[in-house]
Amino acid sequence: MGGTIEVGPDVTWSAAGWLFDWVLSQVASEVSDAEFAGHLRGIVGENLGYLSLPEVKAQQRTQFRDAVQGLRSIAGGTWRDFDGRDGALERLDALKECIG
Repeated sequence: MGGTIEVGPDVTWSAAGWLFDWVLSQVASEVSDAEFAGHLRGIVGENLGYLSLPEVKAQQRTQFRDAVQGLRSIAGGTWRDFDGRDGALERLDALKECIG
């Protein structure tokens, strides 16, 4: 099962479930908004596989966007070599591009 982030009208990012969960968990650990962090952790915990950024507060979208900027560096420094690593890093690049 995969996960999808709706960024805006006709703009989505999809990835394998583990990568979607990793992104939301990492972002939750980076944002200062405790309510938003709890929302992200809830999506992961309940295995919902979907986040709609247009449905969250503007400041939460900004915090999400800011946190996404550093995800590739975190992943590149902590992920060990595994089949699909390069593809997963490319998906992170695509998310960063998608979110702007």
